[in-house]
Amino acid sequence: MPSNFSSLRSTRKSLLTKLAEEAKKDQFKGGAADERFWKLTVDAKTKIGYARLRFLPAPKNEDIPWARVFSHAFQGPGGGWYIENCPTTLGRKCPVCADNNKLWNSGVASEKDLARKRKRKLQFISNVLVLEDTAHPENNGRVFLFKFGAKIHGKIMELIEPEFPDAQPSNPFDLWEGADFKLKAQSVAGYQNYDKSSFDEKSELFPADDEKKEEVWTKEFSLVEFVGEGQFKNYEELEGQFNKALTGTGNAPRTAEDAVKAQLEGPTTEEVKEVAQTVASTRKAASKVAPKATPAPKPAPEPDAAPDDEDDIKKFFAGIEDDE
Repeated sequence: MPSNFSSLRSTRKSLLTKLAEEAKKDQFKGGAADERFWKLTVDAKTKIGYARLRFLPAPKNEDIPWARVFSHAFQGPGGGWYIENCPTTLGRKCPVCADNNKLWNSGVASEKDLARKRKRKLQFISNVLVLEDTAHPENNGRVFLFKFGAKIHGKIMELIEPEFPDAQPSNPFDLWEGADFKLKAQSVAGYQNYDKSSFDEKSELFPADDEKKEEVWTKEFSLVEFVGEGQFKNYEELEGQFNKALTGTGNAPRTAEDAVKAQLEGPTTEEVKEVAQTVASTRKAASKVAPKATPAPKPAPEPDAAPDDEDDIKKFFAGIEDDE
Protein backbone atom coordinates (compact mmCIF):
# COMPACT_ATOMS: atom_id res chain seq x y z
CA MET A 1 0.00 0.00 0.00
CA PRO A 2 1.42 3.42 -0.89
CA SER A 3 2.46 5.40 2.18
CA ASN A 4 3.62 8.51 0.34
CA PHE A 5 3.00 10.17 -3.02
CA SER A 6 6.22 9.03 -4.64
CA SER A 7 5.46 5.37 -3.86
CA LEU A 8 1.98 5.85 -5.33
CA ARG A 9 3.55 6.69 -8.67
CA SER A 10 6.14 3.93 -8.60
CA THR A 11 3.68 1.17 -7.68
CA ARG A 12 0.74 2.21 -9.86
CA LYS A 13 1.41 -0.45 -12.51
CA SER A 14 1.10 -3.25 -9.97
CA LEU A 15 -2.14 -1.76 -8.65
CA LEU A 16 -3.99 -2.81 -11.81
CA THR A 17 -3.31 -6.47 -11.00
CA LYS A 18 -4.47 -5.96 -7.41
CA LEU A 19 -7.72 -4.40 -8.60
CA ALA A 20 -8.42 -7.34 -10.91
CA GLU A 21 -7.76 -9.79 -8.07
CA GLU A 22 -10.03 -7.88 -5.71
CA ALA A 23 -12.81 -7.86 -8.29
CA LYS A 24 -12.58 -11.65 -8.64
CA LYS A 25 -13.32 -11.94 -4.92
CA ASP A 26 -16.58 -10.08 -5.52
CA GLN A 27 -17.65 -12.75 -7.97
CA PHE A 28 -17.56 -15.46 -5.33
CA LYS A 29 -18.37 -14.23 -2.22
CA GLY A 30 -25.72 2.86 6.80
CA GLY A 31 -26.29 5.51 8.31
CA ALA A 32 -27.58 9.11 8.19
CA ALA A 33 -26.60 11.63 5.55
CA ASP A 34 -22.86 12.28 5.53
CA GLU A 35 -21.52 15.54 4.11
CA ARG A 36 -18.42 13.75 2.88
CA PHE A 37 -20.59 12.09 0.22
CA TRP A 38 -21.40 13.65 -3.13
CA LYS A 39 -24.69 12.87 -4.89
CA LEU A 40 -25.77 13.65 -8.42
CA THR A 41 -28.59 16.20 -8.65
CA VAL A 42 -31.32 15.24 -11.12
CA ASP A 43 -33.63 17.84 -12.65
CA ALA A 44 -37.11 17.49 -11.13
CA LYS A 45 -38.87 17.97 -14.50
CA THR A 46 -36.63 16.27 -17.05
CA LYS A 47 -35.25 13.61 -14.68
CA ILE A 48 -31.88 14.22 -16.32
CA GLY A 49 -28.63 14.57 -14.41
CA TYR A 50 -25.04 15.10 -15.57
CA ALA A 51 -21.64 15.41 -13.93
CA ARG A 52 -18.00 14.69 -14.72
CA LEU A 53 -15.91 12.92 -12.09
CA ARG A 54 -12.45 11.49 -11.67
CA PHE A 55 -12.15 8.30 -9.64
CA LEU A 56 -9.16 8.59 -7.31
CA PRO A 57 -6.59 5.98 -6.18
CA ALA A 58 -6.68 4.30 -2.79
CA PRO A 59 -6.08 6.75 0.05
CA LYS A 60 -2.87 6.76 2.06
CA ASN A 61 -2.00 3.40 3.68
CA GLU A 62 -4.84 1.57 1.92
CA ASP A 63 -4.64 -0.83 -1.04
CA ILE A 64 -8.00 -0.79 -2.82
CA PRO A 65 -9.73 2.37 -4.12
CA TRP A 66 -13.19 1.14 -3.20
CA ALA A 67 -15.01 -0.30 -0.22
CA ARG A 68 -17.54 -3.03 -1.07
CA VAL A 69 -20.60 -3.49 1.13
CA PHE A 70 -23.60 -5.82 0.86
CA SER A 71 -26.85 -4.82 2.54
CA HIS A 72 -30.52 -5.79 2.80
CA ALA A 73 -33.51 -3.45 2.76
CA PHE A 74 -37.05 -4.82 2.53
CA GLN A 75 -40.44 -4.54 4.17
CA GLY A 76 -41.87 -7.36 6.24
CA PRO A 77 -45.53 -8.41 6.22
CA GLY A 78 -46.19 -6.43 9.40
CA GLY A 79 -45.18 -3.17 7.74
CA GLY A 80 -41.79 -2.86 9.42
CA TRP A 81 -38.48 -2.62 7.58
CA TYR A 82 -35.38 -4.78 7.78
CA ILE A 83 -32.49 -2.45 6.86
CA GLU A 84 -29.07 -3.81 7.78
CA ASN A 85 -25.57 -4.29 6.41
CA CYS A 86 -25.08 -7.92 5.39
CA PRO A 87 -22.28 -9.78 7.24
CA THR A 88 -21.40 -11.68 4.05
CA THR A 89 -19.42 -8.52 3.29
CA LEU A 90 -16.92 -9.84 5.84
CA GLY A 91 -17.35 -13.47 4.84
CA ARG A 92 -19.74 -14.26 7.71
CA LYS A 93 -23.10 -15.98 7.79
CA CYS A 94 -26.28 -13.96 7.38
CA PRO A 95 -29.75 -15.11 8.58
CA VAL A 96 -31.51 -13.42 5.66
CA CYS A 97 -29.20 -14.95 3.06
CA ALA A 98 -29.60 -18.38 4.68
CA ASP A 99 -33.39 -18.11 4.52
CA ASN A 100 -33.26 -16.77 0.96
CA ASN A 101 -31.17 -19.78 -0.11
CA LYS A 102 -33.85 -22.12 1.22
CA LEU A 103 -36.56 -20.22 -0.62
CA TRP A 104 -34.60 -20.18 -3.87
CA ASN A 105 -33.75 -23.87 -3.70
CA SER A 106 -37.39 -24.79 -3.09
CA GLY A 107 -38.10 -24.42 -6.79
CA VAL A 108 -41.42 -22.72 -6.01
CA ALA A 109 -41.89 -19.60 -8.14
CA SER A 110 -43.56 -17.55 -5.40
CA GLU A 111 -40.80 -18.38 -2.93
CA LYS A 112 -38.12 -17.48 -5.47
CA ASP A 113 -39.89 -14.14 -6.01
CA LEU A 114 -39.76 -13.52 -2.28
CA ALA A 115 -36.04 -14.33 -2.18
CA ARG A 116 -35.48 -11.78 -4.96
CA LYS A 117 -37.34 -9.14 -2.98
CA ARG A 118 -35.10 -9.72 0.04
CA LYS A 119 -31.82 -10.16 -1.86
CA ARG A 120 -28.58 -8.43 -1.00
CA LYS A 121 -27.89 -5.04 -2.56
CA LEU A 122 -24.29 -4.39 -3.52
CA GLN A 123 -22.79 -0.94 -3.15
CA PHE A 124 -19.31 0.49 -3.56
CA ILE A 125 -17.73 3.59 -2.05
CA SER A 126 -14.82 5.44 -3.66
CA ASN A 127 -13.11 8.80 -3.48
CA VAL A 128 -13.80 11.07 -6.44
CA LEU A 129 -12.73 14.50 -7.59
CA VAL A 130 -15.73 16.43 -8.90
CA LEU A 131 -14.65 18.07 -12.14
CA GLU A 132 -18.03 19.36 -13.30
CA ASP A 133 -21.24 19.47 -11.30
CA THR A 134 -23.68 21.40 -13.47
CA ALA A 135 -26.30 21.69 -10.72
CA HIS A 136 -23.86 22.67 -7.95
CA PRO A 137 -20.72 24.27 -9.43
CA GLU A 138 -19.50 25.03 -5.89
CA ASN A 139 -18.58 21.32 -5.71
CA ASN A 140 -16.18 21.57 -8.65
CA GLY A 141 -12.60 20.82 -7.68
CA ARG A 142 -13.53 19.17 -4.39
CA VAL A 143 -12.87 15.61 -3.19
CA PHE A 144 -15.88 13.61 -2.02
CA LEU A 145 -16.89 10.06 -1.25
CA PHE A 146 -19.14 8.59 -3.94
CA LYS A 147 -21.51 5.68 -3.40
CA PHE A 148 -22.49 3.60 -6.44
CA GLY A 149 -23.81 0.19 -7.38
CA ALA A 150 -22.80 -2.85 -9.38
CA LYS A 151 -23.63 -1.40 -12.79
CA ILE A 152 -21.31 1.58 -12.48
CA HIS A 153 -18.71 -0.72 -10.95
CA GLY A 154 -19.15 -2.89 -14.04
CA LYS A 155 -18.13 0.04 -16.22
CA ILE A 156 -15.00 0.38 -14.11
CA MET A 157 -14.23 -3.31 -14.54
CA GLU A 158 -14.66 -3.02 -18.32
CA LEU A 159 -11.47 -0.95 -18.23
CA ILE A 160 -9.60 -3.02 -15.66
CA GLU A 161 -10.46 -6.35 -17.31
CA PRO A 162 -11.65 -5.74 -20.89
CA GLU A 163 -13.97 -8.36 -22.34
CA PHE A 164 -12.45 -8.24 -25.83
CA PRO A 165 -8.79 -8.87 -26.74
CA ASP A 166 -8.44 -5.67 -28.81
CA ALA A 167 -8.72 -3.52 -25.67
CA GLN A 168 -5.77 -2.97 -23.32
CA PRO A 169 -6.40 -3.08 -19.54
CA SER A 170 -6.28 0.30 -17.86
CA ASN A 171 -6.76 1.68 -14.36
CA PRO A 172 -9.44 4.42 -14.21
CA PHE A 173 -8.25 5.30 -10.68
CA ASP A 174 -4.78 6.24 -11.91
CA LEU A 175 -3.82 9.93 -11.63
CA TRP A 176 -1.51 9.79 -14.65
CA GLU A 177 -3.29 7.37 -17.00
CA GLY A 178 -6.82 7.24 -15.67
CA ALA A 179 -9.92 8.71 -17.31
CA ASP A 180 -12.68 11.18 -16.53
CA PHE A 181 -16.09 9.59 -15.90
CA LYS A 182 -19.19 11.20 -17.39
CA LEU A 183 -22.09 10.34 -15.10
CA LYS A 184 -25.39 10.57 -16.98
CA ALA A 185 -28.73 9.87 -15.34
CA GLN A 186 -32.14 9.54 -16.95
CA SER A 187 -35.50 8.10 -15.98
CA VAL A 188 -36.28 4.65 -17.39
CA ALA A 189 -39.56 2.96 -16.40
CA GLY A 190 -39.82 5.32 -13.43
CA TYR A 191 -36.34 4.62 -12.08
CA GLN A 192 -33.03 6.41 -12.32
CA ASN A 193 -30.81 4.78 -14.93
CA TYR A 194 -27.09 5.30 -15.59
CA ASP A 195 -26.54 3.14 -18.69
CA LYS A 196 -25.39 6.11 -20.79
CA SER A 197 -22.57 6.93 -18.39
CA SER A 198 -19.07 6.36 -19.78
CA PHE A 199 -15.35 6.97 -19.40
CA ASP A 200 -13.43 9.38 -21.62
CA GLU A 201 -10.11 8.50 -23.21
CA LYS A 202 -7.05 8.15 -20.97
CA SER A 203 -5.77 11.44 -19.65
CA GLU A 204 -3.44 12.76 -16.97
CA LEU A 205 -5.05 14.64 -14.14
CA PHE A 206 -3.42 18.08 -13.89
CA PRO A 207 -0.81 17.37 -16.60
CA ALA A 208 2.81 17.80 -15.47
CA ASP A 209 1.69 19.07 -12.07
CA ASP A 210 2.42 16.36 -9.50
CA GLU A 211 2.09 18.81 -6.63
CA LYS A 212 -1.55 19.38 -7.52
CA LYS A 213 -2.09 15.63 -7.87
CA GLU A 214 -0.59 15.07 -4.43
CA GLU A 215 -2.79 17.80 -2.95
CA VAL A 216 -5.90 15.98 -4.20
CA TRP A 217 -4.62 12.60 -2.99
CA THR A 218 -3.99 13.88 0.54
CA LYS A 219 -7.59 15.13 0.74
CA GLU A 220 -9.05 11.65 0.24
CA PHE A 221 -11.15 9.96 2.93
CA SER A 222 -10.36 6.57 4.43
CA LEU A 223 -12.45 3.71 3.06
CA VAL A 224 -11.70 0.98 5.60
CA GLU A 225 -14.19 2.37 8.12
CA PHE A 226 -17.08 1.27 5.90
CA VAL A 227 -16.12 -2.39 6.29
CA GLY A 228 -15.14 -2.14 9.94
CA GLU A 229 -16.58 -4.24 12.76
CA GLY A 230 -18.75 -1.39 13.96
CA GLN A 231 -20.72 -1.39 10.72
CA PHE A 232 -22.09 -4.92 11.20
CA LYS A 233 -24.29 -6.50 13.88
CA ASN A 234 -23.66 -10.04 15.07
CA TYR A 235 -25.71 -12.99 13.82
CA GLU A 236 -28.01 -13.14 16.85
CA GLU A 237 -28.91 -9.45 16.61
CA LEU A 238 -29.63 -9.73 12.90
CA GLU A 239 -31.69 -12.87 13.42
CA GLY A 240 -33.80 -11.02 15.98
CA GLN A 241 -34.37 -8.12 13.61
CA PHE A 242 -35.25 -10.53 10.80
CA ASN A 243 -37.75 -12.42 12.93
CA LYS A 244 -39.31 -9.14 13.99
CA ALA A 245 -39.70 -8.09 10.37
CA LEU A 246 -41.36 -11.42 9.52
CA THR A 247 -43.73 -11.60 12.47
CA GLY A 248 -44.30 -7.94 13.24
CA THR A 249 -43.16 -8.55 16.85
CA GLY A 250 -40.02 -9.30 18.77
CA ASN A 251 -41.25 -12.79 19.71
CA ALA A 252 -39.81 -16.13 18.58
CA PRO A 253 -40.08 -16.79 14.83
CA ARG A 254 -42.95 -18.68 13.28
CA THR A 255 -42.27 -21.82 11.31
CA ALA A 256 -40.57 -21.31 7.97
CA GLU A 257 -43.83 -22.17 6.20
CA ASP A 258 -45.81 -19.60 8.22
CA ALA A 259 -43.18 -16.92 7.70
CA VAL A 260 -43.14 -17.43 3.94
CA LYS A 261 -46.94 -17.40 3.79
CA ALA A 262 -47.16 -14.20 5.81
CA GLN A 263 -44.54 -12.50 3.67
CA LEU A 264 -46.32 -13.47 0.45
CA GLU A 265 -49.58 -12.07 1.79
CA GLY A 266 -47.99 -8.70 2.49
CA PRO A 267 -48.05 -5.64 0.22
CA THR A 268 -46.99 -6.10 -3.39
CA THR A 269 -44.06 -4.28 -4.94
CA GLU A 270 -46.42 -1.95 -6.76
CA GLU A 271 -48.30 -1.10 -3.56
CA VAL A 272 -45.07 -0.24 -1.74
CA LYS A 273 -43.90 1.84 -4.72
CA GLU A 274 -47.17 3.79 -4.80
CA VAL A 275 -46.95 4.57 -1.10
CA ALA A 276 -43.32 5.65 -1.44
CA GLN A 277 -44.15 8.05 -4.25
CA THR A 278 -47.18 9.67 -2.66
CA VAL A 279 -46.62 9.65 1.11
CA ALA A 280 -43.80 11.52 2.82
CA SER A 281 -43.59 9.25 5.86
CA THR A 282 -43.02 5.60 4.97
CA ARG A 283 -43.52 4.25 8.46
CA LYS A 284 -46.86 5.99 8.81
CA ALA A 285 -47.99 4.77 5.40
CA ALA A 286 -46.76 1.20 5.82
CA SER A 287 -49.45 0.41 8.39
CA LYS A 288 -52.10 1.19 5.79
CA VAL A 289 -50.80 -1.08 3.05
CA ALA A 290 -50.28 -4.44 4.74
CA PRO A 291 -53.54 -6.36 4.19
CA LYS A 292 -53.66 -9.76 5.86
CA ALA A 293 -57.23 -10.94 5.41
CA THR A 294 -56.96 -11.71 1.70
CA PRO A 295 -53.83 -13.02 -0.03
CA ALA A 296 -52.38 -10.50 -2.44
CA PRO A 297 -52.04 -11.44 -6.10
CA LYS A 298 -48.73 -12.83 -7.33
CA PRO A 299 -46.13 -10.01 -7.14
CA ALA A 300 -45.32 -8.29 -10.41
CA PRO A 301 -41.89 -9.07 -11.93
CA GLU A 302 -39.18 -7.21 -10.07
CA PRO A 303 -38.10 -4.07 -11.95
CA ASP A 304 -34.47 -3.45 -12.88
CA ALA A 305 -34.34 -0.72 -10.26
CA ALA A 306 -35.67 -1.40 -6.78
CA PRO A 307 -37.59 1.52 -5.30
CA ASP A 308 -35.21 3.23 -2.90
CA ASP A 309 -36.95 6.54 -2.25
CA GLU A 310 -38.72 5.49 0.95
CA ASP A 311 -37.59 7.52 3.97
CA ASP A 312 -35.87 4.64 5.75
CA ILE A 313 -34.07 3.38 2.67
CA LYS A 314 -32.92 6.90 1.87
CA LYS A 315 -31.30 7.14 5.29
CA PHE A 316 -29.66 3.74 4.92
CA PHE A 317 -28.23 4.04 1.42
CA ALA A 318 -27.54 7.79 1.75
CA GLY A 319 -27.74 8.42 -1.98
CA ILE A 320 -26.44 5.28 -3.66
CA GLU A 321 -25.91 6.03 -7.33
CA ASP A 322 -27.17 3.02 -9.24
CA ASP A 323 -30.24 1.69 -10.97
CA GLU A 324 -29.95 -2.05 -10.44
